[in-house]
Amino acid sequence: GLGALIGLERERTRRAAGVRTHTLVAVGSALLTASTILYMSEHGGAGAGEAVRIAAGIVTGVGFIGAGTIITSQGRVRGLTTAATVWVTAGIGITAGYGYLLLAALVAGPVTVAVLLLGIGEKRLETSLEGFYESGENEERPLVGGGPGREPPPGAGGPSG
Repeated sequence: GLGALIGLERERTRRAAGVRTHTLVAVGSALLTASTILYMSEHGGAGAGEAVRIAAGIVTGVGFIGAGTIITSQGRVRGLTTAATVWVTAGIGITAGYGYLLLAALVAGPVTVAVLLLGIGEKRLETSLEGFYESGENEERPLVGGGPGREPPPGAGGPSG
């Protein structure tokens, strides 16, 4: 459920980790966490620290999955958002596994919206920056005195000063 919600956005943008990956990470995290809690309750709470160690192990293991989605090519890094969504999906699964379903849902919804809206904003920014760089508006200019053909003010260190 909740992992799939985040995965839908990643799937929509054709990313490496989509609905299935996010669903499996959330369900697996919840399963490992809940089974640890069940074990502890059946054995009189012995080994309460195990739930914390299981959560830490999940976060570490999911970090390796996330690292596999990060690619560097032609000076660009791709896959960081996918890695981050896989990681936060594990956190949502752990939270659900501990039994805090409302908290898990309250995180999954805004995470999905944030990734979706920030992705749209990022695309718009990339498009406007491409136009900026292609137009030549980013040429180096003197810090004082303005653009090409204009002399800097007297004493500003230009050709006359």
